[in-house]
Amino acid sequence: MMSSKRIFALLLAVVLCVCVFCGCAQKEPAKEQQGVTEEKKEEKTEVVKTSKPDASVEGNDAIITVAIDGEPPHLNLAQSLDFYAVWVTKNINDFLVVYDTDMNVQLSMAKKLDRIDDTTYEFEIYPGIKFHNGREVKAEDIKYSLEYVINPDNASASAAYMSCLDNVEVTGDYTGEIHLKEPYSSFLNKLTMIPIIPEEAAADLTNNPVGCGPYKLKAWNRDQDIQLVKFDDYWKEGYPKNGGVTFKIIKEYNTIHNSFIAKELDIIMWSSFADIATWDKMDGVYAQGNELFDSFLLCYNADVEPFDNPLVRKAIALALNKQELIDLSSMGYGKVLDQPVYPGTYYYNEKASYTQDIEGTKKLLAEAGYPDGFSCELIVPNTVQESACGDIIQAQLKEIGIECNLEKMDVGVFIDSVWGNKNFEMCVTGDGSDGDPDTWLRRWIISTAENNFGYSNPELDALVAEGAAAATEEERKAAYDKAFEIVTDEQPLTYLFGGYLYSALQDNVTGLTMYANWWADFDGIVKAE
Repeated sequence: MMSSKRIFALLLAVVLCVCVFCGCAQKEPAKEQQGVTEEKKEEKTEVVKTSKPDASVEGNDAIITVAIDGEPPHLNLAQSLDFYAVWVTKNINDFLVVYDTDMNVQLSMAKKLDRIDDTTYEFEIYPGIKFHNGREVKAEDIKYSLEYVINPDNASASAAYMSCLDNVEVTGDYTGEIHLKEPYSSFLNKLTMIPIIPEEAAADLTNNPVGCGPYKLKAWNRDQDIQLVKFDDYWKEGYPKNGGVTFKIIKEYNTIHNSFIAKELDIIMWSSFADIATWDKMDGVYAQGNELFDSFLLCYNADVEPFDNPLVRKAIALALNKQELIDLSSMGYGKVLDQPVYPGTYYYNEKASYTQDIEGTKKLLAEAGYPDGFSCELIVPNTVQESACGDIIQAQLKEIGIECNLEKMDVGVFIDSVWGNKNFEMCVTGDGSDGDPDTWLRRWIISTAENNFGYSNPELDALVAEGAAAATEEERKAAYDKAFEIVTDEQPLTYLFGGYLYSALQDNVTGLTMYANWWADFDGIVKAE
């Protein structure tokens, strides 16, 4: 599931999402969400905020051919949030609520979703929605789908985000109540990740997904393609605007590039940064820039010396020139990060920000007992950007006496080493978010996080829980401000940079909708014949 450019996709498989972003980022607390009672550089392709074409826009039965450079591990969105899986399965499924391109939560299958009290939501779904097997979706399916995620037997990647869920009570054919164990301020955001699935098809969702989205699975030819076709009984009038989507699995980027130029492909989902200028100059094609909430990460195994020492981890963070990482690994396309949210957004804590400080690094290393530095292992997946980041970090740390033995691994081997065996000292990887501070804190940093590598701080855990249960944005920010200061001081992992995904499209193809959490809609794409 690794990209030849990044590995974020992979990570969400092991983690989660989703969900995320920047120019789309919310700069102040969200106002009431609709339907829910609750500097660009001139030489670069413009970054756009996409929007789905209106239902009245006429479509046709053209098949859209999309190149992806990795294959999903499986197609059960309730279990895996790998980005390649998400690009395919979001369009097979539908949800009670979804994000719009401003990353505000909007109603989808839910006709109504009201917060009754701190731990109770009352919902009503539209009648007449059908699964791909022809059966109508009922409130019982909402209950099954949400409770499926928290059932440990199902090993859902979204389970950590639904740990607040107690049960779902069905009150009618299309109505019910969602009961939480405790207040969770991010509940609606995380509900955007839970697909509504039929119980009778759950046993084989990994290979034969059945949802109620705009497309149904036609065929999955391993290592070749995944074919989706239009679901004629899709409940949203006017969609999809094409006859289906075929995801071509092409793991060599040069092959993708050449096939796109030969017009054998309609869309490259993940274009190389090196190609952006090419697309801008070439007739008949264009590049679509999308701002994201994502980050490359430098992760430490805190169960291994000397990375069990927060002074060492902070020294490394202060030694890094993150802008140089962006310039050399990503041709300048990126934004420096240092916290679990993006600079300029509401929850960003200016007091917790930091910049490169070599003298501070030397002082911390001496205090930790390593005045002359030390030797260690650094592993990276052998992809274009992670590989480059490994080279750059190795060189930067050598300047302060840390000798990194760099190993570039096949993606599968890397996954096994990091998540399977936790057999590493430092590694470079990446992840996406939805811009909500709870997402990266809960996914990577708290003691019970799926991607926690030995770090633990009860005070930080308590602050994350306080933020999650807060009744107001101001209370949430106060808790997260303190949490981010601990993250900066102890560096359970180091946020490096993130920011953009560029897609390439043929001129006659419009309507690709990207979200800042890496999710994408294909049902609004129109291909002019």
